[in-house]
Amino acid sequence: MGLALAAVTLQNGAYLSASLTGERVRAWNVFHYYIGSKYFAELSYYDLYAATLLADDQWQEKKRTSSKEVRNRLKRIKDFRKIKAARDQRDYQIKARPEIVADFDAELISPARLQQLGQDSRYLRRFMGFRSPGWPDCFKDLGYNPAPAWTVIGTPLANLIPTASPWFWFIANSDLPGYLLAFMLSWWAFGLRKTALMALWLSSFQINEARFTGGFLQYDWLVSVLCCIALYHRGRHGLAGLALSWGAMTRVFPGFLIAGIALQAMVAMLRDKSGTKAAATGLVAASRWQRVEASHRSFLSGFVLSCLVLFVGSHFTGGGLQTWPEWVDKIQRHSGTHAVTSNQRVGLGRMVIHKPQQGKFWAQAPGSRDERIAQGQPRKRLLQCIGLLLLLPALLRRRGIDALILPLFAVFLMVVLSRYYASTWAILFLLGTPNRAGPENPVARWAAPLAGATLLLMAAGFYPLDNRTTAYFMVNYLSYGMFTVLALGYLLQDLRDLRGRGRRRSQAAPLPPAPPAPPKRP
Repeated sequence: MGLALAAVTLQNGAYLSASLTGERVRAWNVFHYYIGSKYFAELSYYDLYAATLLADDQWQEKKRTSSKEVRNRLKRIKDFRKIKAARDQRDYQIKARPEIVADFDAELISPARLQQLGQDSRYLRRFMGFRSPGWPDCFKDLGYNPAPAWTVIGTPLANLIPTASPWFWFIANSDLPGYLLAFMLSWWAFGLRKTALMALWLSSFQINEARFTGGFLQYDWLVSVLCCIALYHRGRHGLAGLALSWGAMTRVFPGFLIAGIALQAMVAMLRDKSGTKAAATGLVAASRWQRVEASHRSFLSGFVLSCLVLFVGSHFTGGGLQTWPEWVDKIQRHSGTHAVTSNQRVGLGRMVIHKPQQGKFWAQAPGSRDERIAQGQPRKRLLQCIGLLLLLPALLRRRGIDALILPLFAVFLMVVLSRYYASTWAILFLLGTPNRAGPENPVARWAAPLAGATLLLMAAGFYPLDNRTTAYFMVNYLSYGMFTVLALGYLLQDLRDLRGRGRRRSQAAPLPPAPPAPPKRP
């Protein structure tokens, strides 16, 4: 606990102090999430940058046409006149500012709301400069991308608390209540030592450097995952499903964690215990659902029903029935280029971009963005197949929280994430924890030390490396190796247990013969 407090304080103390006093706002995050959700009804997923630059152009025009006295006063307010280019969110190409603004349909937003957008963006302007990373890079980012369910909370909060409000400090500290809730639930479920170890790792690894404070619900997905794991371990399976639904419906990748439980439920429903081939409809389908373990039924029911509520609610945040189709279109384009738009990415898709060059081992594949992605595709498919062939059978006999934790391998195989999303790996420290509720798990005491040692090696080995490209290739290779060994180890343990069970059955003493049945009366 002492080490955890030291790491948390040294990493976050100064940032937290500045955030609580209103002196610090993570402008990059708040610009996308606060303004993106506040004006989502007008701008959807495509026009955040264009509308902001149009509002700034009108501000520049106002200054030019004002009296000298007013102009001198307005010049002291920071603006975005130095932004010369931005990313078009429809084709992801970097274009000149006049072209971005000219392509924007100004009728999408009323003049009053556009003026308010200008005021909000100028308020955030003072919290970040123009050095790299700064505002020029921010306008070349990949835009506002959370799934529509995030707007169910984000849009009302952003419209309720204006930038000029003294309550705006809550926006920049909106993650703090979630951190406290997740810490207390983890302590309740797993004890202080494991909870402190997770906090120590989260605060000492570079992926979260200077990120935990100052943002607008930036780590709500991590709170969702930690609360789910803690509640499931304590036998609150329905509440665990409800907790995970938020992360799944707002960031998608946490939804992968249901894979193990869903796979086991499907196998249980398909297993034909009656020896008949009746169609799984009506009462037969209900009876098959009853074959699923009670804990799994409760978890999956809570998860699905909560996701359904969030899905319905997301259509009332301004986008209507086009909300999800627009997001799917946006996220497909986003995912297709995510591996090569930054060297600080986590996932197999980023790992296969590595291609050693003469005199530089830790080099990226040469060529354009599309060429680099294409070069890595054959190796990506091969490594995905190997990973899934190990993971899927290993999931079949996992019980308790191991069934929720091991699907992190599937996330790594299928999705390329921004670096801070790898914070979900903190739950790997909990592998092999004996169940407090539900069927007993075949305990793998080796799993948590293996995963924990790898995670700590990543954190310790990151800083001596020469640059971020090298460091994140190291992180990705260690991650693939760690997950592969975990899945293989679980699979070998299952095979050994099944062989031992068969040997014990063959060595068991034969049962005495049954007494003859009494003769039937005529």
